[in-house]
Amino acid sequence: MTIECGHSFCYDCIYQWFSNKINCPTCRHDIENKPILNIHLKEICHKIIESIIENTSNGDGDSGGVDHLMNRKLECLKTYNLDVKNKSIFGDLFNNTVTTLIDCSDGVARCGNCHWEVHGSICSHCGTRFRRSTRNINGESEEDEDEEEDEDEDDDDDDEDAFEDVVAGFRQSVEINEYDSDDSFIDSRTANEIPVGTDSDSEISIHIN
Repeated sequence: MTIECGHSFCYDCIYQWFSNKINCPTCRHDIENKPILNIHLKEICHKIIESIIENTSNGDGDSGGVDHLMNRKLECLKTYNLDVKNKSIFGDLFNNTVTTLIDCSDGVARCGNCHWEVHGSICSHCGTRFRRSTRNINGESEEDEDEEEDEDEDDDDDDEDAFEDVVAGFRQSVEINEYDSDDSFIDSRTANEIPVGTDSDSEISIHIN
């Protein structure tokens, strides 16, 4: 059986796992939809078992291990075929389950069926089994909330970048307009230290006292 995260398991094994918690044994992904039969993988497993039996019959393996493998295969097939015949694949695990809702007013998880406050994996009010918390009372999914949080973080980053640009521009402006007494075109001498100049065109001498 293949579940929605892509991992595959024996029907009997994953059924027993789901009786404890409805998630993937490998990656712990919460399962919302009923697993489906992986026909291609079923054929591969069948060929592998046939190959093991053939090699064992030729004296290349442990006959006891093969007997155990065959018995286990028959047990699993019997359980699966019986559930298929009765149209009860995974029993009521996916027929009597709902997703929990997150109450925006107080952040409390509530039953998606009766809105009772959630404690554990089964509603203490209506007996419904929970799969996962995916939506709040307003119908907004956690993914939508995560996207909004990411957008808010991006907006904050943009505001910070814009503020830093303004500060950098202000500092640059101050540096450009700042008076530098060491500039070469600034004459810091007093009036008495400046030599008297002569206007060669009018031959008028200017004396500075």
